[in-house]
Amino acid sequence: MKKDGRLKNKLQRSPWRWVIIGSIVCLLLAGGVSAMFKGPGSANSREAADSSDAKPSVVQQVLGKQPIELVLKRKYVCGQETEEKQTVQAPSVQDLEGRYPDWKIVSAGERQLVLEKKVEDLAPQCKANGFFGIDEQGNLVLFNGLPKNKDVIETFYRINTKRMESSLPRDYVAQLYEGIRIHDLAEYNSVLSTFGEFSVHDDANDADDVQ
Repeated sequence: MKKDGRLKNKLQRSPWRWVIIGSIVCLLLAGGVSAMFKGPGSANSREAADSSDAKPSVVQQVLGKQPIELVLKRKYVCGQETEEKQTVQAPSVQDLEGRYPDWKIVSAGERQLVLEKKVEDLAPQCKANGFFGIDEQGNLVLFNGLPKNKDVIETFYRINTKRMESSLPRDYVAQLYEGIRIHDLAEYNSVLSTFGEFSVHDDANDADDVQ
């Protein structure tokens, strides 16, 4: 008993006593913090993995029901979309991606897949019958046919007509009111670039000078 008392007194007087106690406390705290971060992190990782696998699994389920209806949607620069439907047999996602490498799967339904593709060109209808003009509100508009028919394909921006009429040749301005025919992407971009200089901004001076 006397030996135990002397040993205890030596430990209490030892300069290393606080170092040992501090080390034990640090180890306990480190273990608690590690456990706290490890739990939620692992759960989040599992959730991310589950969510990333959800879409391919749904697509594969549809592909397992042969044949399937494939809907091909094309989005063109001029704002138009076309849709084409096919009945195909594609046993796997890899097979489908091999046949349609530039397409993106946007939805999957009962025995149906919808693929989408952005086409950097004018739609066939825009090439065949596209006219730029101005509507009653002073907006630059792409029409299907002459502007007087009011068959709108896409509306772009308001034009400062006063500034446009004072800056461009009179016959070119008259042509816009009647309808500027476009045949390809180069002509389409040229018209947008020309009249984009007269687009109305949100400042008061521009707004007052539109009409």
